[in-house]
Amino acid sequence: GFAHLKKYYETNGHADVPIYFKSGHFSLGVWLSVQRMSFKSGNCPTDRLKRMNALGVKWHPLDAAWEEGFAHLKNYFELNGHADVPGDFKSGNFSLGVWLSHQRMTYKRANYSPERLARMNALGVKWDMNVAAWEEGFAHLKKYFELNGHADVPGDFKSGKFSLGIWLLGQRAVFKKGSYPADRLKRMNALGVKWDVLAAAWEEGFVHLKAYFDLYGHADVPWKLKSGKFPLGQWLTYQRKAYQRGNYPADRLERMNSLGVKWSLKRQG
Repeated sequence: GFAHLKKYYETNGHADVPIYFKSGHFSLGVWLSVQRMSFKSGNCPTDRLKRMNALGVKWHPLDAAWEEGFAHLKNYFELNGHADVPGDFKSGNFSLGVWLSHQRMTYKRANYSPERLARMNALGVKWDMNVAAWEEGFAHLKKYFELNGHADVPGDFKSGKFSLGIWLLGQRAVFKKGSYPADRLKRMNALGVKWDVLAAAWEEGFVHLKAYFDLYGHADVPWKLKSGKFPLGQWLTYQRKAYQRGNYPADRLERMNSLGVKWSLKRQG
């Protein structure tokens, strides 16, 4: 077993062997796990312990993983002056945002070690799970933006098992109440989030209508006409119906009139 471990160390520069790793037909990962159990029970001979330590064997791999995460967090703190790590943030190849979310979940279960808690608190870590949940949602939104070039997420869209469309609807509801935190607003705006989707939809329609007007010199759009995939004729019919109901906003009316829109509901074309 040790010969295989030494070979692994010489090849990889460390002895962090995955549990399912095999060296040829030898189950090296399982063997190392057995050695750790022997160490934990106090039965690892001194000479073997010395040779294993020379390869940097980690006897408590979970502790080592935590220390690695904390080292990245401390570095982030020293660079930024706070520990408010975005959920999607990576420190090199280490998923620091995800790691911090896991620490918050452990804290919530009330089984966080006092020694670790003191060290985390020294960096000003915020334990509020609402913060962690928001960061998770934003990480999914950022990924959507990077894939699609926009943040116009359909209401029923899921990012994996995460209901991203519903999350974004919730963010808009908070924004509408006027209680959206400034730092979050800045980050959401950086992705081009549209806070009033109905207003955004109207603006999209007007852009298509203006393009039509610029091409043809009028706004008499046939009702079946599409501008690309946008149903411009149907959109204009809907605007006329809204106008007939007498509740068309004055600013929109002025802009529509500037294109010479005819408000009769009679279909064009």
